Amino acid sequence: DKEVVDFLRAVRGRDGNPLFVVCLMLIEKHESGEPESSGNYGNRRRYDSDSEGGDHTMAEVYETEIGVKHWIGPDGKNMNGFKLKFSIDDHLLTDEDAEDIFGEDPSSQEYESYTGNAGPTLDYWYHVASVVFWPRFGALNMKVLKSAGDSYMVSCLNVALPSEIVELGSHIVKLLEDKKLQMSAAILAGLCKADDEKLVVKALKCCQKMPNSEFARVLAGVPCRFKSVEINSEILQIVKETAAAKKQYSHSNDTLSYALDFFEALESRGCVPMITEARENIVTGVVSNIEEVAKCAKIGVLCKNALQCKADTFQAFCCAVKARESNLPSILKSLLSLGDAATKHPLVIELASIRARTLKERTYGGAPAFSWRMPNAIFPGSQGQAVNHFLRGDSKAQIFDDFNGIGHARNWA
Repeated sequence: DKEVVDFLRAVRGRDGNPLFVVCLMLIEKHESGEPESSGNYGNRRRYDSDSEGGDHTMAEVYETEIGVKHWIGPDGKNMNGFKLKFSIDDHLLTDEDAEDIFGEDPSSQEYESYTGNAGPTLDYWYHVASVVFWPRFGALNMKVLKSAGDSYMVSCLNVALPSEIVELGSHIVKLLEDKKLQMSAAILAGLCKADDEKLVVKALKCCQKMPNSEFARVLAGVPCRFKSVEINSEILQIVKETAAAKKQYSHSNDTLSYALDFFEALESRGCVPMITEARENIVTGVVSNIEEVAKCAKIGVLCKNALQCKADTFQAFCCAVKARESNLPSILKSLLSLGDAATKHPLVIELASIRARTLKERTYGGAPAFSWRMPNAIFPGSQGQAVNHFLRGDSKAQIFDDFNGIGHARNWA
């Protein structure tokens, strides 16, 4: 295998550059199912296939998923965010060879014994390493590249030679401007390799808010690479819009957490000039959309940064919290955990007084009667109507069993 890889990497085109992009890919197959019954009850444990006495045998497979676990690029480094689409069904192997590609023994397994009314489950993971290669961008004309699809173009961008990135990147930016392509971490990482400030600015102008945490972390590296006022301005606008973004529905992504992921990545890189401005933009964005704060997974990080903002920004934050009192308990709890800087701050003391007054009014005449009711509960998943009826009612327990498979049931739980 090594000889094949070395040969492919050594092949050169007329320009003297490598003719192929050669990568390594780790393919993972995940099987979920039911183990052979042993009659034993116990807790969840993790076993490796070579552990003594740890193996379990799969009796029936309910679901099978195959995907790419890791990409290793031509430089030998892990290609985080690499998005070349892959399908195990697209092959030239015989059915028998394709079936045998993963072998019979799993790389690892996880067994879950009986829990309550649920039976035992078993998960198998299989891994196989593969060599993946394709013509380098310089060996193709743009017409061929366009016909290959967006995924292939972005993949070529991430492994292109410096002399090729600008031409390919310009085409991808045009697709972004025409709204024929959505911004991603892989696109931004690839464009940054061109060291072309104008190209990056054009791409950032096409991005209204961060699409995910992966993009947020890549974005945090941009101001460290480019010392550009224009790029920083575009980034700060994206940060503010992300923090201020409203959810379109109850179970949509937590965009405020993306903004905070960006800030934490920026802080870890020590990009001091940008940190203060990013903090102000995040908290300012939150003030215009305070109703989403209580749902944020990183409310503690938000409160810590709000306290470190300018006095007028923190005051606007506290005023917004007062205007939306349903957020007060979680925000106040996070603020009080920050020590004297928060507990002795006049604005935090005022928030605590409001909360104390509310609790006093609610407990006037004695403690409220205990109830299982959760009148404001919202469950957005499948069987939502039935689950919401249960959560908002007096019932203590209820069984839900309308699932299309073990994977659906486990994700739902």
